[in-house]
Amino acid sequence: MDLDAYIGIPFTSRGRDFSGCDCWGLVALFYRYEFGVSLPALLTYRDISDRGGIGRTIAGEKPNWEALNRDTDPLTFGDVIVMNIRARQTHVGIYISRGKILHTLENVGSFIAKLNTSPWFSPGRIEGVYRYA
Repeated sequence: MDLDAYIGIPFTSRGRDFSGCDCWGLVALFYRYEFGVSLPALLTYRDISDRGGIGRTIAGEKPNWEALNRDTDPLTFGDVIVMNIRARQTHVGIYISRGKILHTLENVGSFIAKLNTSPWFSPGRIEGVYRYA
């Protein structure tokens, strides 16, 4: 595994490859190459203004995802963290290790951030943590 391959990918709404991706595209790309798992492309997801697309996808795929208790279950490599903005599940990232997450943002691209120092990951914003089973 070479995490450097996932850092610096430009943000592209609905992007699903190394030339550009959005947050779900980054998760799908990571899962395809690191775990050999093809996640749904989120075809009903229009763009970042579709505030419920990520939540609908996780809900539709529940048999494949184990919801974790973020207060008691230890996070492991590849766990998906779902965050909310204005009470809607709109952003995802991938837990890497030692309190770090890989994610992407508009005008920034993909990067690794610390969970405990970023406003993105404040307790009120983390909607759920899921492990692909």
